[in-house]
Amino acid sequence: MQLKNQISITADSGVGSTTTSKVLHNYLGLSPWRWVNAGAIMRVFASEAGMNIEEFAKYSASNPEEKCDGMITYFGEQDYVIFEGRLVHHFAPHAFHVLLVCSPLLRASRRTKDFPEVPANEMLNMIAERDRLNTERYVKIYGEEVLWPKEKFDLVLDTGEFPPEKICKKIIDNHKDWLGKKIN
Repeated sequence: MQLKNQISITADSGVGSTTTSKVLHNYLGLSPWRWVNAGAIMRVFASEAGMNIEEFAKYSASNPEEKCDGMITYFGEQDYVIFEGRLVHHFAPHAFHVLLVCSPLLRASRRTKDFPEVPANEMLNMIAERDRLNTERYVKIYGEEVLWPKEKFDLVLDTGEFPPEKICKKIIDNHKDWLGKKIN
């Protein structure tokens, strides 16, 4: 396996991967590090197809988005990349893999800040349905190996236990240790 100076951050919606990735990108220095947000890439392709992200996800279940996968795979061959997305661990096999988790209630609470018109209990149901649809789609397209058994990750952190700055410090410290072990 070829060593790459990369960090992949995998999480479900509302767990805090975007906040963590932004803070991490700032901590590591904007250059030479690049931040690749798979969700943002998907939203661009959805917009180009005249769909919102939910419509595009349903469409992609039967029509895998190879351009999006190809773009993420391209960055998976680069150094100094922070990947963020639900499947980035699959497309960046040489990266230091981080799984962020938190409780469904906290996820719903965070998402209702972005969508205040949606009641918390409805948001909780929407998140559960989105997770179910995503899992079905991922398994159909990529197979069982893309799911998230914790042993596939180098670090698992609960974003409900720590603020983003502390999570990023843990990621940076563990990434340095991981790099040291890979080099020696």
